[in-house]
Amino acid sequence: MTGILAINAFLHSEKYTQQDKLLLAGAKACGINLKIYSNLELRLAVPKADFVLFWDKDVSLAHALEQQGLPVFNSAKAIALCDNKALTYQTLLCTVPQPETMVAPITYFEDSNFSPFIDGTIEHLGLPLVFKECYGSFGAQVFLCHSKEEIERHITARPFLLQKFCKESAGHDKRIEVIGGRWTSGPILPTAAKCVPTPPPGRRKRWRWPQRKSWGCCSAGWICWRTAPCARSIPTPTW
Repeated sequence: MTGILAINAFLHSEKYTQQDKLLLAGAKACGINLKIYSNLELRLAVPKADFVLFWDKDVSLAHALEQQGLPVFNSAKAIALCDNKALTYQTLLCTVPQPETMVAPITYFEDSNFSPFIDGTIEHLGLPLVFKECYGSFGAQVFLCHSKEEIERHITARPFLLQKFCKESAGHDKRIEVIGGRWTSGPILPTAAKCVPTPPPGRRKRWRWPQRKSWGCCSAGWICWRTAPCARSIPTPTW
């Protein structure tokens, strides 16, 4: 069996290359011939393969590969839903417990007045609030804000949301991997580059099917809080 490991052509830091090496080693151990191709290379030519392990957020490319009949993991739909934190929240609303969240209206200008939205969110959710840009990975563009002024300093023309701060979970970070609708493992933190088999604690087993049906993820990474689990925004397809 031959597979394509699709990566981004412009990301070269160790936190990305380390994951690539682990995926290649895991595939080799399973007798799978997995080869790396960048999104730039795949835009020019697509080699023959049995499947694509899509380790990027280039949704348009993922969709193009699907149109060619290639099985893509995760799907273009799943990547799009996971990449946008607002869409992730709305897709899982009433399905998986999440912190209360207010999604900001879209703007096209850096100097837009968000004061009424911020005031209303503070009145509804209180302070401090967690500010998150809708697009971002590895905790980037996420800030704990203790005042309206702090929130305003982080606003640009990029989409964002404000989330209730759950103080019970501060400093508590447990992550799990769900593959094919089944809880399989938990990463060894802080790097989360490797996982170990981990049994699901009690009632969390029942969330596995809603997760899969809601956004079509074959595999996904999740963060569990002390009060409730919260869906991670970025899909993490694990082999």
